Amino acid sequence: MIKQLHCEDDWRVVLSATEALGRVGAKQALPEIEKISRDYWYPPVRAAAITSMVSIRTGEYPASKYHPGNFALEFFEYWNVGHDMDMLGNEEIQRITLPSVKAVEAIPKAVIAAGRKNDIKGLSCGLALEHGYLAGSDRGEWGGEIVFFDSKYKPTIILSENTQAIYRTSNQIYALTGLAHMGMNHGIVYQLRRDENGKWTAQPWRALPGEPRSSRLLKNGSLFVNCVGGIVVVSPEGEIKSLTRKEALGESASSR
Repeated sequence: MIKQLHCEDDWRVVLSATEALGRVGAKQALPEIEKISRDYWYPPVRAAAITSMVSIRTGEYPASKYHPGNFALEFFEYWNVGHDMDMLGNEEIQRITLPSVKAVEAIPKAVIAAGRKNDIKGLSCGLALEHGYLAGSDRGEWGGEIVFFDSKYKPTIILSENTQAIYRTSNQIYALTGLAHMGMNHGIVYQLRRDENGKWTAQPWRALPGEPRSSRLLKNGSLFVNCVGGIVVVSPEGEIKSLTRKEALGESASSR
């Protein structure tokens, strides 16, 4: 489990490992957990690390606030550990101070028509390519997709996930996906690639604090993502920073 504390692509793995090590009183994990309590990018994981440190040192882990027979509520709390984190409103995303170069791209009418013809509805974001068009759909609880339309508008589904945005940098294509619904809340940044034979793949890259609600591609190639569960900036190298509302709007000079 100590190895899982170094997981870079999914904060939920780090959170679960941190809590589990605290429950079993793993004293050998204290140095790593203490580092997480100071330096980890996501505040709820830092808070969990502090709780685990106390548990390891005292031998007492906090009792669950839920009845032992109601596992479901405790399980779904893991989906919503960032429920009290800052999130920007729809109008505030227009006022972020970080220099951005691109918002979500409007989808051409021809692509929307081709999607409807093939029973692909809810297309809400996309990306024009030299050899076709990538489009993402988001139908909430009814699901979504990432679809590639070739030059003749023939669709190929790459991934079945609700998709908020698709961006391209100088060397990568990213898709922001996720859903917050009925106790569940998750978000993933995927890297999209097309091989020499024209086959597309979607590889999970970084877990977000929750469903992405709005986003921007920044001038330095980073992704600014406003999530249900927190506001983050993801660098091209995969490093994540958590921002408060004030920091995102330029009302504070510091960020964490």
